[in-house]
Amino acid sequence: MGRLRGKVAFVTGGSRGIGAGIVKKLAQEGASVAFTYVNATEKANRLQSELSVQGGNVLSIKADSSQIQEVGPAIQAVVKQFGKIDILVNNAGLYYGDKINSPDMDRASIDRMWQVNVAGIAHTVNIIIPYMMPGSRIISIGSGAAARTPFAGVGDYAATKAALAAYTLS
Repeated sequence: MGRLRGKVAFVTGGSRGIGAGIVKKLAQEGASVAFTYVNATEKANRLQSELSVQGGNVLSIKADSSQIQEVGPAIQAVVKQFGKIDILVNNAGLYYGDKINSPDMDRASIDRMWQVNVAGIAHTVNIIIPYMMPGSRIISIGSGAAARTPFAGVGDYAATKAALAAYTLS
């Protein structure tokens, strides 16, 4: 415990699920943690309160990672609160699946998934880099679907995660 004392982490999509688990672990390891959320205000407030009671230094920020005009102010809020950023965890992500020829396929949902899973990460990385110190880390949460799609209807999601893997490697 405490391996990350003095470090500052920024986690996108950190109010629930995998993101909340990442936020908790970073805080348990001593990092000051800021995380974003879009709609889960109650969960974000509960997580921030829970970790603060345990002695964590936590900041929740309502910001949609796919909206470049929200990412910049979120990152600036983290720097203002904590003075720096050492760790970026690109966790925000969406899943929408439907068979390509399905009459129910929702193109807007697929476009939104691309905006969050790919463009949002690229925006966040590009905006945050000037605030990160040498030795900082960028971690992007991917999916095994990037390499192998398990069933029909997951192609668009798999493509976003493959794009994320390629972007991260570059």
